[in-house]
Amino acid sequence: MALQHAKGADEWIPTMCDMCYNMCGILVRKEEGLAVEIKGNPDHPNNKGKLCGKAYAGLMGLYNPYRVKTPLKRTNPDKGIGVDPRWKEIGWDEALDTVAERLKKIREDDPRKLIMFTWERYNGRFFHNFCHAFGTANVATGPSHVHCGNNRHPIDFTYHASFRESVDFRLCNYFLLVGSQLGTALDTRATAAMAGIADARARGMKMVVVDPRYTDAAKIADEWVPIRPGTDAAFTLSLLNLLLNYLHVYDAPYLKLYTNSPYLVMPDGSYMREPESEKPLVWDSGEGKAKPFDATDIKDYLLEGSVVVAGTECKPAFQHLKDHVRPYTPEKASQITTVPAATIRRIAQEIGEAAQIGSTMTMDGVELPLRPFAVSWHKGSSAHKHAMLTGISLKLLSVVLGALDVPGGVLSMPSLFGPITSPGVGKDGLMIPTGNWRGGSGSLYPVRKIRRPETIDLKELFPFRFSGTAFDIMVLTNPKAYGLSYEPEMAIICRTNVMVNAGSPQEVAEALKKVPFIVTISTELDETAEFADIVFPDTHYLEGLSFFSDESVQAGGPGVFWFTLLQPVVDPPFKPPFKMQHGADVLIELAHRAGFTDKYNSLLNVTMNLKDPYKLDPSVRCSVEDVSDRRAKSMFGEERGLDWFRKHGLLKQDKTVKQAYHRIFHNARVPVYFEQFLRAKEEIAKVCEDLKIEMDLSDFQPLPDWKPCPPYQESLPEFDLFCINFKVYNHTFGMTASNPWLNELADQRRTYDIWIHAEAARRRGIKDGGKIKLETSYGFVGEGTAKVTEAIHPEVIGVPGVFGQWAKGRPTALGKGIHSSSLLRRGLDTIDFVSGALDHCVKVKISPA
Repeated sequence: MALQHAKGADEWIPTMCDMCYNMCGILVRKEEGLAVEIKGNPDHPNNKGKLCGKAYAGLMGLYNPYRVKTPLKRTNPDKGIGVDPRWKEIGWDEALDTVAERLKKIREDDPRKLIMFTWERYNGRFFHNFCHAFGTANVATGPSHVHCGNNRHPIDFTYHASFRESVDFRLCNYFLLVGSQLGTALDTRATAAMAGIADARARGMKMVVVDPRYTDAAKIADEWVPIRPGTDAAFTLSLLNLLLNYLHVYDAPYLKLYTNSPYLVMPDGSYMREPESEKPLVWDSGEGKAKPFDATDIKDYLLEGSVVVAGTECKPAFQHLKDHVRPYTPEKASQITTVPAATIRRIAQEIGEAAQIGSTMTMDGVELPLRPFAVSWHKGSSAHKHAMLTGISLKLLSVVLGALDVPGGVLSMPSLFGPITSPGVGKDGLMIPTGNWRGGSGSLYPVRKIRRPETIDLKELFPFRFSGTAFDIMVLTNPKAYGLSYEPEMAIICRTNVMVNAGSPQEVAEALKKVPFIVTISTELDETAEFADIVFPDTHYLEGLSFFSDESVQAGGPGVFWFTLLQPVVDPPFKPPFKMQHGADVLIELAHRAGFTDKYNSLLNVTMNLKDPYKLDPSVRCSVEDVSDRRAKSMFGEERGLDWFRKHGLLKQDKTVKQAYHRIFHNARVPVYFEQFLRAKEEIAKVCEDLKIEMDLSDFQPLPDWKPCPPYQESLPEFDLFCINFKVYNHTFGMTASNPWLNELADQRRTYDIWIHAEAARRRGIKDGGKIKLETSYGFVGEGTAKVTEAIHPEVIGVPGVFGQWAKGRPTALGKGIHSSSLLRRGLDTIDFVSGALDHCVKVKISPA
């Protein structure tokens, strides 16, 4: 293990920026006890000293005059949007005892009656383990399952055994970016991706952006391909059809050895299995017989055609894929997407050539496949009704070209065979996550247990979800309608604003009003805090502590594993009766006062991977600081505990070739065919029938298709434009909307304006900078300022999200833009029943205001 110290640590305090999900290393200078300056840490491998504007603006959040500085108690029993809670300041002991006494009663009665929403990214184990120790599985990531990677993380676990993917920009020659703004201060590791893309573009990498809007990513690309919203799968399946059936470009050796392409599939869609072992069979074309997929004497695998096994005609999964995508001609895809058929043909040709099938390179004496092509996507493709099928179709582009976890392609993030995770193998030979991601964490294989739901988001009916599902708000409103035998009595909400981000505020408000007692841990009195009965102050990230020992945003490929610390630079502006360095310290104290510290500590020992002699005593109350120190020492030894990381800030470990490009170093396969979806469909259908819940399970199919989102079924001619919402680089969702520096920057760039195509504006008499009215068919009406532009698809308007906020405790955020989540509609027809995503595809009517 090569250790390196962060330079300049004696003069500047090393820590991390937590303004978004970039995980940039920063250095903070103090004067007279105050943080006065932030700069990038040049030794941090993630951002190498570079920062975006959000990092510098962190000081404004730290010294926000509207911060919550003492516990607050609601005195107005009425709750609703805009209703004054009539806060009363109370002491810490009163607040903690009030909540702890309620927790005791709920735990004795039915612990499932406690629910939690949190988007705590780095100290999440404290939050999840609190709930599990209490006895409830009702812990969800809140709005992230509405807006984030529902079809990303499960697919990345499936194909990479890791939480995310990264692109090998060092060697990639052709980058296809679909529904994402990677590399423009958005998406995971945006700062590092920006540098990677810039270097790759300078050496000649071609970049093609497919998106309804001319994004900041499109501005730095070679080509922008405007596409109709919700049609990415049709575009991708047409590319697959051209590659497989016309150009005949695919990596046959990779498909045979590292995917389930040779698995024989029977007419009913299931694998042909060996009776004794139940292993899937393949056809050895060298010997002309069927064998288990892992037989050691297979001379060659059959990929195409059909054979008869035990009297049943079977085809390899790869043949099924070829046949399945054949109807997606460029002409058909063009009718769906509006992308010209000639463009689809050209891109397919370019991709096939860029992949360089059969080429190799040598690294440290190891010969590796070289596939310099990558495709990446995120929210634009995942926030739809049929999100999982779309994500699978996109991933199959990399699979058929053999461009996964090899030089030039798409890589695991973090890298495998390191200190974080390694690939395992399931009984069907498919890859499963292990290490810190053991148990699947949302992988599409194996099928997690399906049973009668007990949680408010019905996660038991979603075996392939990553976190929660969009059902939570619907179920909270009427638990019995979905088979729950209890009604929640308390909600703890921390580091997420469900009122703003979780969909229609009216729907969310009705759901929260059903919960008798709500606790928030907040830095500001935001829209969700206005529904709370008790508010605890939270720490700002420059006051907080998080030990980044195994986080998931370390890029794949050559380089280093890195381990670092988000540490307090200044003390928080409140003095609790215990040392508080994170909102999780409130939970630790509540567990102590409610009497379940023993179970909490026991779970922390396991999930934090604490080793003797650093394991927690189950009977002794801990702290975030204590656990972080024990965790560091468990990983790196007594001499490298929390104090070492406070001083040095960073520890690096060089990667081996196996860790950088792991594909050829293990035999775990990835799927082109999802037989397990058929089995899951049958099991879910049985539970739904018992509960009388109507769920459309047609997306549980072994191969992907394009299917239209609900607005495509509407027949109201006046609602003729698709409305998309998009992230903006100078804000993090709506979380930073109260930051005055970022707001000033946003105003200069007209960030809050509604994008409308010039021709659509002309037909409606709408002028640039004029006021426009936006309406949905289900009653939402909003107004905003028009940005008339050619830089958006003619059938689309774009609304930046998530703004239009209304909480009086965040006055800087008031009156900024339109609230994009108000456009969303929850219903059985708008939820993707495979991923749990909420459809963001909306049809609207536009007119001058």
